[in-house]
Amino acid sequence: MVGDANLSTITINGKETTALIDSGSQVSVVTETFYSRMTPKPELMSLHEFDLELKAANSTRIPYSGYIQATIGSNILDMNIETILLVAPVSESHGSAHVIIGTNIIRYMKDLYSDECPDDKWKAAFLARTV
Repeated sequence: MVGDANLSTITINGKETTALIDSGSQVSVVTETFYSRMTPKPELMSLHEFDLELKAANSTRIPYSGYIQATIGSNILDMNIETILLVAPVSESHGSAHVIIGTNIIRYMKDLYSDECPDDKWKAAFLARTV
């Protein structure tokens, strides 16, 4: 009745971590805990000028501290991608994921990856984006 969490290993600025590959999330988020342990620590930038309001699936407001610019690597691409990640005071997803990869990154990676994806976690996210 309940499926496994769609977890995959990625790198953020060269540091390996576990990410929840979430085709239901429109944004990508790193936890404040993970951000606080990053060395060197990327500059935390403000989103006030964007007037962005994050909400969970149940419409609960999700606070955030700002965003960082980061380089993300995965086992399915031979290159890293530059992106932004929101920094939020959320607990780790499913106990071990310090990052939520949302559709802003999933779509971009899907466009870069032209072959049949060998990784089931990414493949599931790519397929969810074609519906």
